[in-house]
Amino acid sequence: SNPTAKSFNATVDAITTHLLQLYLLTDDTQYLDRLNALKNNIKDYLFASMPEQSIGFAEKYQTNWTINEAESMTIMGHVLKTSWCVGRIHQLQPNPEDLQMAEDLFANVVDLGYDHHYGGPYKDYNRQTGQMLMWGNPDTAKAWWQMEQAITGGLMLYDLTGEDNYLEIADGSLAFFMNHFVDPVYGEVYVNRHRDGRETVSY
Repeated sequence: SNPTAKSFNATVDAITTHLLQLYLLTDDTQYLDRLNALKNNIKDYLFASMPEQSIGFAEKYQTNWTINEAESMTIMGHVLKTSWCVGRIHQLQPNPEDLQMAEDLFANVVDLGYDHHYGGPYKDYNRQTGQMLMWGNPDTAKAWWQMEQAITGGLMLYDLTGEDNYLEIADGSLAFFMNHFVDPVYGEVYVNRHRDGRETVSY
């Protein structure tokens, strides 16, 4: 790891690891201010990088927020999580621009990285070329946690907008998850599945 670099994880994951809960538990405005600072970083860097990508956004940056071009992967679950995190901040402090950003992030995955036949988002892509990263799989793959992000994001945007298409994405992703990720014999869930739900390589 690089202690001077910046990334999706250091920005968006901070919202869910502690900041959102700290604000809700304490009502201390310092945490709300930090949430808004992270949201602005999302807007100014992650979201702002999207027009230059074939899919998703740049996830790795230098200290000064210059994109690390050596890192080309974008992860659909990260784009979806960013969408609903922005939506969650919008719930705390409504802002039409933030809501539009959340919708645009979600739409990027739905339009370019979502399986409209079987349901659920795909996994990882090269953001520059738009090519799906297969990781040795003979077929396109889906991951359990990225399904979760599509469910959460769809429900969040349905709550905020009332638009049925978001609920349809959440329902389709949940159906795929319940039908193919849950192990009916031993319990718990599988890590990865093929596009149609069959067993695939875990990595």
